[in-house]
Amino acid sequence: MLGGDGTRPLYKRLKDYLYGEIEKGNLQPNQQIASERELCRRFDLSRTTVRQALAEAIAEGTFYRIQGKGTFVADPKRVEQQVSAITNFMDTIKSKGWRPGMEVLEHKIIPADIEMAKILQVEAGEDVVFLKALGKGDAEPTGLYIIYLPYELGLSIIEEGEEDRRKYGLWIPLLNHHAQKLGLDLAYADQGFEAVVARLNTAEILQVPEGAPILKVTSIAYTSRDIPVEFRRVYYRGEKYRFTIRRRYDDGTAYGR
Repeated sequence: MLGGDGTRPLYKRLKDYLYGEIEKGNLQPNQQIASERELCRRFDLSRTTVRQALAEAIAEGTFYRIQGKGTFVADPKRVEQQVSAITNFMDTIKSKGWRPGMEVLEHKIIPADIEMAKILQVEAGEDVVFLKALGKGDAEPTGLYIIYLPYELGLSIIEEGEEDRRKYGLWIPLLNHHAQKLGLDLAYADQGFEAVVARLNTAEILQVPEGAPILKVTSIAYTSRDIPVEFRRVYYRGEKYRFTIRRRYDDGTAYGR
């Protein structure tokens, strides 16, 4: 049976117990917890009660679920980033107190397919630059970057990146990292956010189990003249990254007024 305040709902008391196990060190980040069936048996609870406790804990970011495998303890080290502004990768990681890193996995010149030609407003078959890089915080993967750039701009980014690597031992192949030096007037980006599961190759790169929840963010960056200059798809580790936003009601009033 569960201890604690008998006036609290059973699902709250189960959640309190699980949080207490984390605080005591009995449950570690990315460790799988007991199954719903086992929790029901151990504490003589209904499946509905157990599911309610886990659902609330997952919503609060304390646990995460992998379909077909179970529930795991989330890593408390997490980047929080406002989506109301596009921030520099280095600054974002440093703000968490982590040491930023970036590993360039691949870069090459490829012909633009019909979809990418439309996005970057180039001719189908025209050369574009493809980049794949792994962002890190304290040497742990945080996000996998898949980037497409117009040919000339992409070559400039590679050149700047190689220069940075020679000077600092770190190549950041991100457009907003080099924009000012290149005299590029970045103005805005159209972005989309989607919760997905990690497929095998992405899971291996991000060092998460296959099927783990991750966040896919797609972005098209534009100059002040509405010219698209980058398409970016980033896969963030779900337990390490969280995006936040402040939204206002359409009549302009604040919440509760």
